Amino acid sequence: MAAIANPDRSVYVLEHNFLWAAKIQAYADKYGADNLHILQCPIKDGWYDLSEVQKYKHKFSAVLVDGPPRTLGNRSLFSKQGFDLTDATVVWDDMDQGPMKVMLDEFCTTNGMTSEIIEHVSKPFAIAA
Repeated sequence: MAAIANPDRSVYVLEHNFLWAAKIQAYADKYGADNLHILQCPIKDGWYDLSEVQKYKHKFSAVLVDGPPRTLGNRSLFSKQGFDLTDATVVWDDMDQGPMKVMLDEFCTTNGMTSEIIEHVSKPFAIAA
């Protein structure tokens, strides 16, 4: 949706699962989202292996943190990747899961951000800026 709503902006997706990457790409193709870049990154040492995607810019204006799955990795490693998040808005999914609040607090402290948890009817999420 972000790629379709912002056709002049590049939207990047890190996906470790080949089947999900193919599914997302099929939707992008169907709806003409040529600005959507799906980066297949296996999980390595608890985070996405970014060795093949270093060519992409690491300054982001908006980020949705919805992975990696806790059984495969550690979302708290997001704050240690060196991304330029100056003036970024970061949305954290799955705030109803145990360690997510601690990860969010550590992330905000590391990046000089504050956060708000939104109690949505389906499940809570957080916004940090």
